[in-house]
Amino acid sequence: MTTRIRTGPSLLTTAALLAGALIATAAPPAHTALAAQSTSVTAVATEDSTSGAAGEAEWYRTTSLGGPIRACYKASCDWYYRTSPGDELHWSHSAYNEYGNLWYYVDNTHTRGWIHCGNVTAGC
Repeated sequence: MTTRIRTGPSLLTTAALLAGALIATAAPPAHTALAAQSTSVTAVATEDSTSGAAGEAEWYRTTSLGGPIRACYKASCDWYYRTSPGDELHWSHSAYNEYGNLWYYVDNTHTRGWIHCGNVTAGC
């Protein structure tokens, strides 16, 4: 009598295949997900938003609540200009930093840089 033994992938091979499948379907790292969210910020155009040539950003009006315009979108970055409450600003786009904080890229007619969402009426 001949006995047949059914063989299949080893436990190690099965584990490797499962790990490969998990890696292929895993969610992107948090910083990637945060960066992707920055494109989901919806701008409400005001009557003074400007449409420029192709590839040129649209700018949306907001008002400063007071705070610095910085070189990058982190509180630790150097600042260019300190705004005062009521200063008129225009923003073109926004981004989330690695801490999940929303920042707007703003222009106040003589300085361009980043301002935290809590410092403008556009909000967080």
